[in-house]
Amino acid sequence: EASALLAASIDFSDEGDVEESVAAPVTSILDELVSEFEKVLLAASAASKIRDGIRIAIVGEPNAGKSTFINRLAHRDAAIVSEIAGTTRDVIEVPIELDGHLVTVADTAGIRDTTDAVEAEGVSRALSWADTADLKIRLRDASGSDTGVEIESDLSIGTKIDLTDDRIRNDRNFDLCVSAKTGENWDEFLAVLKFRVGNLVSQSESAVIVRERHKDHLKTALISIRSAKDILDQQNDVDLASFELSQARAALEKILGRIDVEDILGEVFSGFCVGK
Repeated sequence: EASALLAASIDFSDEGDVEESVAAPVTSILDELVSEFEKVLLAASAASKIRDGIRIAIVGEPNAGKSTFINRLAHRDAAIVSEIAGTTRDVIEVPIELDGHLVTVADTAGIRDTTDAVEAEGVSRALSWADTADLKIRLRDASGSDTGVEIESDLSIGTKIDLTDDRIRNDRNFDLCVSAKTGENWDEFLAVLKFRVGNLVSQSESAVIVRERHKDHLKTALISIRSAKDILDQQNDVDLASFELSQARAALEKILGRIDVEDILGEVFSGFCVGK
């Protein structure tokens, strides 16, 4: 529509009901397009969760019960469970299904200061994976003393509550306490987890752009649309603005198919008394 209005202004300004001010509504149309494209591109990042799944990082100090925790989530022995601190040295990614959603859960190395070069690399990888995760679950041993290690998280879970009667629940600021070994409070945890994952997925349900190639073409089109608007606002150069819109159309053609001259002229003839 914007292209047709500019074409009418350029080629048919002396005919029928086409006036010189025909390009005036174009700015308003371009404003709407910029807003719409920005919304789609913003939502496109969330849409990738549908395709690639939700990424959940299980983080915490050594011996916080991360491996036992992830094994119960996966319903299998995906990670090695040991009383020896620092057993997990690398990131172990485990795909699971949660309420119909694809979820990748990562068992990560225990986070602590260490002089062991291999363990230090594991800690670095754990923090790196957690930084890109959609949800970070911090595990702490509720049966032991707090180490004071600061780890950013979305959920704070106390673990190993089967090991002591003196269960520290409130003064450690846990969101929930569980025993991954016995399953105590596990259903309550799963309900919380499913709610969080459901919220993450629902944020992306309205998005339709999930391919990186489509996102790149939309970004190119958006740049040209913004440029056309700036040219009209600052220079009132209809020809240059029309060229920028042709560049935007070319980018969209790579997603939608060809938009040719006949389409533009059809829009012109349907809206104005020209060429008849």
